[in-house]
Amino acid sequence: MLINPNFKIEDLGENQLFFINKNKGTGYYVDNINLSKLRKLEEQGIFLQPLRNIDYYLEENMDVPIAKLSWVNNIYPNFNLSSNTVFSLLISMFLIFLSVLVMTVIKFPLPEIKNLKEEGIGYIYIIAMFYTGVYLIHENFHIIAAKLQGIEIKKIGFKFKYYVFPIAFVKIMPTGKDRVRANIALAGNVADLLLLLIYYCICLMSKNIYFYYILFFQFGLAFWNYNILLPTDFHLFLISYFKKRNFRSKALNYTKNFFFHPSLEKFTNVTKTNIIYLLYGIATTFFLIYIYCSIFWMVYTYIFKGG
Repeated sequence: MLINPNFKIEDLGENQLFFINKNKGTGYYVDNINLSKLRKLEEQGIFLQPLRNIDYYLEENMDVPIAKLSWVNNIYPNFNLSSNTVFSLLISMFLIFLSVLVMTVIKFPLPEIKNLKEEGIGYIYIIAMFYTGVYLIHENFHIIAAKLQGIEIKKIGFKFKYYVFPIAFVKIMPTGKDRVRANIALAGNVADLLLLLIYYCICLMSKNIYFYYILFFQFGLAFWNYNILLPTDFHLFLISYFKKRNFRSKALNYTKNFFFHPSLEKFTNVTKTNIIYLLYGIATTFFLIYIYCSIFWMVYTYIFKGG
Protein backbone atom coordinates (compact mmCIF):
# COMPACT_ATOMS: atom_id res chain seq x y z
CA MET A 1 0.00 0.00 0.00
CA LEU A 2 1.11 3.55 -0.77
CA ILE A 3 0.25 6.78 1.06
CA ASN A 4 -1.64 9.29 -1.06
CA PRO A 5 0.74 12.26 -1.61
CA ASN A 6 -2.20 14.67 -1.65
CA PHE A 7 -2.87 14.13 2.06
CA LYS A 8 -1.69 16.21 4.98
CA ILE A 9 -2.14 15.15 8.62
CA GLU A 10 -2.81 17.39 11.61
CA ASP A 11 -2.18 15.87 15.03
CA LEU A 12 -4.90 17.36 17.26
CA GLY A 13 -3.76 15.59 20.42
CA GLU A 14 -5.95 13.46 22.69
CA ASN A 15 -5.64 10.56 20.21
CA GLN A 16 -7.27 12.41 17.33
CA LEU A 17 -5.90 13.04 13.84
CA PHE A 18 -7.26 15.20 11.04
CA PHE A 19 -6.60 14.08 7.46
CA ILE A 20 -6.69 16.73 4.72
CA ASN A 21 -7.16 15.71 1.09
CA LYS A 22 -5.65 18.63 -0.82
CA ASN A 23 -6.93 17.27 -4.13
CA LYS A 24 -10.59 17.32 -3.06
CA GLY A 25 -10.33 20.07 -0.46
CA THR A 26 -11.94 17.86 2.20
CA GLY A 27 -11.02 16.91 5.74
CA TYR A 28 -11.68 13.89 7.95
CA TYR A 29 -11.44 13.36 11.71
CA VAL A 30 -10.10 9.99 12.88
CA ASP A 31 -10.39 9.25 16.60
CA ASN A 32 -8.57 6.90 18.97
CA ILE A 33 -5.21 7.13 17.24
CA ASN A 34 -2.11 9.31 17.21
CA LEU A 35 0.58 9.80 14.58
CA SER A 36 3.21 7.57 16.18
CA LYS A 37 0.73 4.73 16.60
CA LEU A 38 -0.37 5.12 12.97
CA ARG A 39 3.22 4.83 11.73
CA LYS A 40 3.83 1.74 13.86
CA LEU A 41 0.73 0.07 12.42
CA GLU A 42 1.91 0.89 8.89
CA GLU A 43 5.32 -0.62 9.62
CA GLN A 44 3.53 -3.80 10.70
CA GLY A 45 1.56 -3.85 7.45
CA ILE A 46 -1.72 -2.86 9.13
CA PHE A 47 -3.69 -0.27 7.18
CA LEU A 48 -6.82 1.05 8.87
CA GLN A 49 -10.04 0.62 6.90
CA PRO A 50 -11.37 4.15 7.65
CA LEU A 51 -8.23 5.55 6.01
CA ARG A 52 -8.70 3.30 3.01
CA ASN A 53 -12.25 4.62 2.68
CA ILE A 54 -11.02 8.19 2.33
CA ASP A 55 -8.28 7.17 -0.17
CA TYR A 56 -5.40 7.90 2.20
CA TYR A 57 -3.98 4.50 1.26
CA LEU A 58 -3.62 3.60 -2.41
CA GLU A 59 -2.86 0.43 -4.28
CA GLU A 60 0.62 0.44 -5.78
CA ASN A 61 -0.67 0.51 -9.35
CA MET A 62 -2.98 3.49 -8.81
CA ASP A 63 -2.14 6.79 -10.47
CA VAL A 64 -3.36 9.85 -8.57
CA PRO A 65 -2.97 13.40 -9.94
CA ILE A 66 -1.19 15.86 -7.69
CA ALA A 67 -3.53 18.45 -6.16
CA LYS A 68 -3.79 21.83 -7.87
CA LEU A 69 -4.08 24.76 -5.50
CA SER A 70 -5.06 28.37 -6.12
CA TRP A 71 -2.57 30.81 -7.61
CA VAL A 72 -3.00 33.07 -4.58
CA ASN A 73 -0.75 30.73 -2.59
CA ASN A 74 2.15 32.07 -4.68
CA ILE A 75 1.34 35.65 -3.65
CA TYR A 76 0.79 35.21 0.09
CA PRO A 77 3.56 33.39 2.00
CA ASN A 78 2.84 31.13 4.98
CA PHE A 79 3.78 32.61 8.36
CA ASN A 80 2.68 29.81 10.73
CA LEU A 81 1.77 32.21 13.53
CA SER A 82 0.04 30.78 16.57
CA SER A 83 -3.75 30.89 16.60
CA ASN A 84 -3.67 32.96 19.80
CA THR A 85 -1.51 35.62 18.13
CA VAL A 86 -3.82 35.85 15.11
CA PHE A 87 -6.90 35.93 17.36
CA SER A 88 -5.45 38.82 19.38
CA LEU A 89 -4.67 40.69 16.16
CA LEU A 90 -8.18 40.20 14.79
CA ILE A 91 -9.90 41.22 18.02
CA SER A 92 -7.74 44.37 18.19
CA MET A 93 -8.66 45.28 14.61
CA PHE A 94 -12.33 44.53 15.29
CA LEU A 95 -12.42 46.89 18.29
CA ILE A 96 -10.52 49.63 16.46
CA PHE A 97 -12.71 49.51 13.34
CA LEU A 98 -15.90 49.36 15.40
CA SER A 99 -14.86 52.28 17.61
CA VAL A 100 -13.85 54.47 14.67
CA LEU A 101 -17.04 53.58 12.77
CA VAL A 102 -19.29 54.41 15.73
CA MET A 103 -17.51 57.71 16.43
CA THR A 104 -17.65 58.64 12.74
CA VAL A 105 -21.38 57.93 12.48
CA ILE A 106 -22.09 59.92 15.64
CA LYS A 107 -19.95 62.93 14.73
CA PHE A 108 -20.59 63.00 10.98
CA PRO A 109 -24.14 61.83 10.14
CA LEU A 110 -24.97 61.10 6.51
CA PRO A 111 -26.85 63.76 4.55
CA GLU A 112 -30.43 63.05 3.48
CA ILE A 113 -30.84 61.13 0.22
CA LYS A 114 -32.53 64.07 -1.49
CA ASN A 115 -29.37 66.13 -0.98
CA LEU A 116 -27.06 63.58 -2.67
CA LYS A 117 -25.75 63.83 -6.23
CA GLU A 118 -26.48 61.28 -8.96
CA GLU A 119 -23.15 61.14 -10.74
CA GLY A 120 -21.56 58.00 -12.17
CA ILE A 121 -22.59 55.20 -14.48
CA GLY A 122 -25.56 53.97 -12.47
CA TYR A 123 -26.34 50.57 -11.07
CA ILE A 124 -23.56 48.74 -12.94
CA TYR A 125 -21.19 51.02 -11.05
CA ILE A 126 -22.82 50.04 -7.75
CA ILE A 127 -22.54 46.31 -8.40
CA ALA A 128 -18.96 46.59 -9.65
CA MET A 129 -17.85 48.63 -6.64
CA PHE A 130 -19.65 46.38 -4.18
CA TYR A 131 -18.13 43.14 -5.48
CA THR A 132 -14.72 44.79 -5.83
CA GLY A 133 -14.85 45.53 -2.11
CA VAL A 134 -15.95 41.98 -1.35
CA TYR A 135 -13.10 40.46 -3.33
CA LEU A 136 -10.32 42.90 -2.44
CA ILE A 137 -11.06 43.24 1.27
CA HIS A 138 -13.55 40.70 2.65
CA GLU A 139 -12.23 37.61 0.86
CA ASN A 140 -8.64 38.81 1.19
CA PHE A 141 -9.04 38.99 4.95
CA HIS A 142 -10.03 35.31 4.93
CA ILE A 143 -6.98 34.51 2.81
CA ILE A 144 -4.58 36.52 4.98
CA ALA A 145 -5.93 34.97 8.20
CA ALA A 146 -5.46 31.51 6.69
CA LYS A 147 -1.95 32.15 5.39
CA LEU A 148 -0.86 33.73 8.68
CA GLN A 149 -1.63 30.35 10.26
CA GLY A 150 -0.08 28.26 7.50
CA ILE A 151 -3.33 27.16 5.82
CA GLU A 152 -3.38 26.90 2.01
CA ILE A 153 -6.05 28.20 -0.37
CA LYS A 154 -7.82 25.68 -2.60
CA LYS A 155 -9.60 28.11 -4.93
CA ILE A 156 -11.46 31.39 -5.22
CA GLY A 157 -14.65 31.87 -7.21
CA PHE A 158 -18.26 33.01 -7.47
CA LYS A 159 -21.49 31.12 -6.79
CA PHE A 160 -25.16 31.45 -5.84
CA LYS A 161 -25.77 30.65 -2.18
CA TYR A 162 -29.11 28.97 -1.47
CA TYR A 163 -29.65 29.24 -5.26
CA VAL A 164 -30.60 32.90 -4.79
CA PHE A 165 -27.82 35.08 -3.40
CA PRO A 166 -24.77 35.77 -5.63
CA ILE A 167 -21.58 35.68 -3.54
CA ALA A 168 -17.83 35.66 -4.01
CA PHE A 169 -16.07 32.95 -2.06
CA VAL A 170 -12.68 31.57 -1.08
CA LYS A 171 -12.33 27.84 -0.54
CA ILE A 172 -9.70 27.35 2.13
CA MET A 173 -8.15 24.01 2.92
CA PRO A 174 -9.98 22.45 5.88
CA THR A 175 -8.32 22.27 9.27
CA GLY A 176 -9.17 20.26 12.33
CA LYS A 177 -7.85 22.99 14.63
CA ASP A 178 -10.91 24.79 15.96
CA ARG A 179 -9.14 28.01 16.93
CA VAL A 180 -7.49 28.31 13.51
CA ARG A 181 -10.84 27.80 11.77
CA ALA A 182 -12.46 30.35 14.11
CA ASN A 183 -9.83 32.97 13.23
CA ILE A 184 -10.33 32.48 9.49
CA ALA A 185 -14.09 32.99 9.88
CA LEU A 186 -13.74 36.00 12.20
CA ALA A 187 -11.51 37.72 9.63
CA GLY A 188 -14.55 38.13 7.38
CA ASN A 189 -16.49 39.95 10.10
CA VAL A 190 -13.54 42.26 10.74
CA ALA A 191 -13.37 43.00 7.01
CA ASP A 192 -17.08 43.87 6.95
CA LEU A 193 -16.52 46.58 9.57
CA LEU A 194 -13.59 47.99 7.60
CA LEU A 195 -15.69 48.10 4.41
CA LEU A 196 -18.51 49.85 6.24
CA LEU A 197 -16.05 52.45 7.50
CA ILE A 198 -14.51 52.96 4.04
CA TYR A 199 -17.85 53.30 2.24
CA TYR A 200 -19.23 55.58 4.94
CA CYS A 201 -16.27 57.94 4.62
CA ILE A 202 -16.46 57.90 0.79
CA CYS A 203 -20.18 58.66 0.96
CA LEU A 204 -19.51 61.61 3.28
CA MET A 205 -16.82 63.06 1.04
CA SER A 206 -18.44 62.44 -2.35
CA LYS A 207 -22.09 63.02 -1.39
CA ASN A 208 -22.90 60.67 -4.28
CA ILE A 209 -26.10 58.64 -4.07
CA TYR A 210 -24.45 55.61 -5.67
CA PHE A 211 -22.02 55.29 -2.76
CA TYR A 212 -25.05 55.58 -0.50
CA TYR A 213 -26.47 52.46 -2.17
CA ILE A 214 -23.10 50.66 -1.92
CA LEU A 215 -23.03 51.49 1.80
CA PHE A 216 -26.56 50.13 2.13
CA PHE A 217 -25.60 46.85 0.41
CA GLN A 218 -22.47 46.52 2.54
CA PHE A 219 -24.53 47.06 5.69
CA GLY A 220 -26.84 44.30 4.51
CA LEU A 221 -23.89 41.99 3.89
CA ALA A 222 -22.41 42.75 7.30
CA PHE A 223 -25.77 42.16 8.99
CA TRP A 224 -26.12 38.88 7.08
CA ASN A 225 -22.62 37.72 8.06
CA TYR A 226 -23.44 38.21 11.74
CA ASN A 227 -26.56 36.03 11.48
CA ILE A 228 -26.08 32.93 13.67
CA LEU A 229 -29.06 31.12 12.12
CA LEU A 230 -27.18 30.48 8.87
CA PRO A 231 -23.66 29.12 8.19
CA THR A 232 -22.21 32.63 8.08
CA ASP A 233 -18.75 33.82 9.12
CA PHE A 234 -19.88 34.72 12.63
CA HIS A 235 -21.74 31.43 13.05
CA LEU A 236 -18.64 29.50 11.97
CA PHE A 237 -16.51 31.57 14.33
CA LEU A 238 -18.74 30.79 17.32
CA ILE A 239 -19.11 27.05 16.74
CA SER A 240 -15.38 26.72 16.06
CA TYR A 241 -14.28 28.84 19.00
CA PHE A 242 -16.52 26.92 21.42
CA LYS A 243 -15.68 23.58 19.72
CA LYS A 244 -19.27 22.83 18.65
CA ARG A 245 -18.54 22.24 14.97
CA ASN A 246 -21.60 20.03 14.33
CA PHE A 247 -24.01 22.17 16.32
CA ARG A 248 -26.12 23.41 13.40
CA SER A 249 -26.58 20.02 11.72
CA LYS A 250 -27.41 18.38 15.06
CA ALA A 251 -29.91 21.11 15.91
CA LEU A 252 -31.68 20.93 12.54
CA ASN A 253 -31.77 17.12 12.57
CA TYR A 254 -33.11 17.04 16.13
CA THR A 255 -35.82 19.60 15.25
CA LYS A 256 -36.81 17.61 12.15
CA ASN A 257 -37.06 14.35 14.09
CA PHE A 258 -38.89 16.04 16.97
CA PHE A 259 -41.75 17.19 14.74
CA PHE A 260 -41.83 14.52 12.03
CA HIS A 261 -41.00 11.49 14.19
CA PRO A 262 -42.53 12.33 17.58
CA SER A 263 -42.29 9.92 20.49
CA LEU A 264 -43.14 9.94 24.19
CA GLU A 265 -39.46 9.62 25.06
CA LYS A 266 -38.63 12.93 23.35
CA PHE A 267 -41.17 14.74 25.53
CA THR A 268 -40.20 13.07 28.80
CA ASN A 269 -36.39 12.95 28.47
CA VAL A 270 -35.82 16.63 27.78
CA THR A 271 -32.29 17.95 28.32
CA LYS A 272 -30.88 21.46 28.22
CA THR A 273 -28.98 20.62 25.03
CA ASN A 274 -32.11 19.33 23.30
CA ILE A 275 -34.03 22.49 24.23
CA ILE A 276 -31.26 24.62 22.71
CA TYR A 277 -31.27 22.44 19.58
CA LEU A 278 -35.04 22.78 19.28
CA LEU A 279 -35.09 26.55 19.77
CA TYR A 280 -32.31 27.02 17.25
CA GLY A 281 -33.97 24.70 14.72
CA ILE A 282 -37.36 26.42 15.02
CA ALA A 283 -35.81 29.91 14.75
CA THR A 284 -33.80 28.87 11.67
CA THR A 285 -36.84 27.32 9.99
CA PHE A 286 -39.03 30.40 10.48
CA PHE A 287 -36.21 32.69 9.38
CA LEU A 288 -35.73 30.80 6.11
CA ILE A 289 -39.49 30.74 5.50
CA TYR A 290 -39.59 34.50 6.05
CA ILE A 291 -36.67 35.10 3.65
CA TYR A 292 -38.10 33.00 0.82
CA CYS A 293 -41.62 34.40 1.27
CA SER A 294 -40.22 37.93 1.20
CA ILE A 295 -38.32 37.21 -2.01
CA PHE A 296 -41.40 35.63 -3.59
CA TRP A 297 -43.56 38.59 -2.61
CA MET A 298 -41.07 41.12 -4.00
CA VAL A 299 -40.87 39.25 -7.30
CA TYR A 300 -44.65 38.89 -7.44
CA THR A 301 -45.17 42.58 -6.68
CA TYR A 302 -42.62 43.66 -9.28
CA ILE A 303 -43.95 41.39 -12.07
CA PHE A 304 -47.69 41.45 -11.54
CA LYS A 305 -48.25 44.80 -9.84
CA GLY A 306 -45.59 46.82 -11.56
CA GLY A 307 -43.52 47.45 -8.41
